[in-house]
Amino acid sequence: MSEIVEKCKEKKFKTIYEAFECFKERFLVQGKSIFTDKELLNKDNLDVIIDGLIKNPDESDKSFDEKIKKQIGEKEEVKELFAHAIWLWGIFASDMRQESKVNDVSKWLPKDLFTKESKFSFDHGIGSTGQYHKNNKVLELVYIITFFEKIIENRENNPIDFIKIITNGLNENTKANEMCFGTNSNNSKKVSMYNILLHLFAPNDYARITSYR
Repeated sequence: MSEIVEKCKEKKFKTIYEAFECFKERFLVQGKSIFTDKELLNKDNLDVIIDGLIKNPDESDKSFDEKIKKQIGEKEEVKELFAHAIWLWGIFASDMRQESKVNDVSKWLPKDLFTKESKFSFDHGIGSTGQYHKNNKVLELVYIITFFEKIIENRENNPIDFIKIITNGLNENTKANEMCFGTNSNNSKKVSMYNILLHLFAPNDYARITSYR
């Protein structure tokens, strides 16, 4: 693990996989931000997002940003935590522009904290995600937030078995590769993040795909 810690200190990562390894160690295991030195991934911060986004979703016609701003509030640590979910949602996609990814993440962070020059920003991706992943953005984020919740619940396990958490399923009412929330909680949908996370955690064991075809 010390090798990963040392790699996290690099000024620029050579690959997205290296960046993800640092994200895994620093954010998921240690609970620290990849953008600052703040302690972020804890139950108090995550519960704010869960209560607003998942338990009390805004299903109006407002824009995505308008809804999220209302749902997660103004606490800086909560917004920075949400920025990690956005980063994870977009990092795999080769069919999303770098500028778009940076904008999606940086709007939840202090000005200029995350830019194209940041070591966690890349001008490429790993594979095409297609329109489904983009159009299903809210549910994909719900899946990511639920995944974060499971990570906190399993922190006492050393090491954390990330693959087992994913393949066992995050929601007891759905299949492992599905998620649901809101008024349509009985209608679960498949999420691309299931395949994306499996590949990121074990690229030699799981295919570089997002679709189910």
